[in-house]
Amino acid sequence: METHDGSSKDDQSCHKHKSLGRNYRGLCARVKEKRYRYLMPTNLIEKVLSLSEELGPVSGYLYGPSSVGQFSVKEISHVVLPPLQIAANHGRFPLAIPKNKILHHLEPLGWLYTMHNRFQGLSNQRWEKERSIVVQCNIFAMTWSITAYKLTLRGYEWEHDKKVTEKASPNVFYPWKYEVVRMEQHDNLPGFLMVPDISMKVKHRPNMEYQMKQVTPLEYSSEDYVATREWLRNTD
Repeated sequence: METHDGSSKDDQSCHKHKSLGRNYRGLCARVKEKRYRYLMPTNLIEKVLSLSEELGPVSGYLYGPSSVGQFSVKEISHVVLPPLQIAANHGRFPLAIPKNKILHHLEPLGWLYTMHNRFQGLSNQRWEKERSIVVQCNIFAMTWSITAYKLTLRGYEWEHDKKVTEKASPNVFYPWKYEVVRMEQHDNLPGFLMVPDISMKVKHRPNMEYQMKQVTPLEYSSEDYVATREWLRNTD
């Protein structure tokens, strides 16, 4: 079966658009039917990729409601950007969850991060909850690749039952632990950022408390984001 653009039904996660002088597209992969489907507003995608292009890694939580009458369709209405400690290959959030009354009415849907290399999978250390997704934004050549993953039941059980002495190499991943989920860009959905409600550069602590405020992607600048990040001196 082909869609209106000539692509096959199995490739509906692949979308090509011009933005910021680059292409960005979903990674073409076979997506299982009867799974959750995720919609992400165009303005959020463009802002995240713009920040990443200018500043390097961007990471945040994903929140949003279910579509009216369609519980399996999740609308990613907010990308939450907590204070972040970053290194070349990882980042650290505070232990406390983001606080804002708007988030109380939304579902936690997963988390997002960007990288400037392309990987076909994720290590087992990047997964948290069975019903969450991870959105991986890869930047390579003149193309953006945006792919969403979900932990499988088998992968969850393997991680849950694994003994501490059976740790796998952090560079090893198993394809049966995860599956690609359907992620679609949506031009008509409004998207918002949740950012720390602070006016100066923060001092990061694991147990720090912080309040969040809602802003539109247009009014949030790269200078604002820099003020909430702290580079680590090493990758430990």
